[in-house]
Amino acid sequence: MARIDLDLAHAYRPNPTQDSDYALLPLKMSFRDGGAYALLGPSGCGKTTMLNIISGLLVPSRGTVSFFTPAINRCVSGGLWHVSIITGPSSVSTTLQVEFPSFAA
Repeated sequence: MARIDLDLAHAYRPNPTQDSDYALLPLKMSFRDGGAYALLGPSGCGKTTMLNIISGLLVPSRGTVSFFTPAINRCVSGGLWHVSIITGPSSVSTTLQVEFPSFAA
């Protein structure tokens, strides 16, 4: 069963000391197979930062991203992991199937 587990925080500043230093405050979250999820919040609350971390465009400054069980915060064979993220209006088919490629950590 597919699962994405997040246990991370991200700051663009080195050595964050207070909450305002973080783009994404420390969080633990799991996205399970078959679930429907939405990220809602005001501008600047970390939605895009979290999506960039999940998609592999950004490495979290603290913590891990795990697909199934292995944590993957390092490059694997020519790039980071592959995750499809769909944004925008819900004009996309509601019967999407996501397949996770195998990779070596």
